[in-house]
Amino acid sequence: SSRVRAVASAMSALEADAEERAMEAEALEAIFMESFGVEACESGGARYRLRLEPEADQAHVSCVLAADCPADYPSTAPPRWTIAAVTGLGGPARKELEAALADAAAAFEPGCVCVFEVASALRDWLAEHNEPGQADESMYAAMLRRADESKKAAPTAVVYETDSSRPESAEARKLRLEEEAEARRLERLRLGTAVTPASFGTWWAKFRVEVLGEPAEGLADVVHRDTAGRVKLTGKQQFVRGKAGAEPDADEEPEPDAGGEPAAGAPPA
Repeated sequence: SSRVRAVASAMSALEADAEERAMEAEALEAIFMESFGVEACESGGARYRLRLEPEADQAHVSCVLAADCPADYPSTAPPRWTIAAVTGLGGPARKELEAALADAAAAFEPGCVCVFEVASALRDWLAEHNEPGQADESMYAAMLRRADESKKAAPTAVVYETDSSRPESAEARKLRLEEEAEARRLERLRLGTAVTPASFGTWWAKFRVEVLGEPAEGLADVVHRDTAGRVKLTGKQQFVRGKAGAEPDADEEPEPDAGGEPAAGAPPA
């Protein structure tokens, strides 16, 4: 009858699940070796126990992951997960570990075994938090942990690939050139710009027009003469012309000698 066929089909599905669990248990034992244990449950399923710790020279944290697999796992129902025997982790860290377990377990898909994926996710989490003193729940220890987390969260410098065998994408090249240009601009601001005769002349002409109020066209020099009619340069004109401490201009008359006579070679008055 149809009822008999339904029962037979259900039994066949449970037998297929039992075979899937057996193969999964064999694979887990090969991977985790003595850290893995399995026992049968009265409900017809299986209970896995895995001791997890970071793959490091020294493990400061660890836990035991228990997976209670029902008879219809993996075809229908997921395992029921628990964490026990946690070492090296305080209360807040244990809650984070349990949250990591919940996230990993949520990826279960009917028909697919998932114990290895969940165990690997927890082992990776333990590796990221493999530090001594996390079981200390004092305020001072909590402050040190927050400071360390802030340091880890700080932005790091962008490192570009230099492998010539891999072509650089247009977007990556554009980003690299923009950041290099910005770095050069900041370096120029830090060091300043070198002054050359040409750059000073450009600045000086602009300064005379905008600050001193001289006409923009020609920038004619104002000529000053003393009471004897001789050309007398201002300090500014001496600086611009480079005449400070130099010989007088050609149209400047020579000083008379001690006897009141013009110096030798001077034209007669």
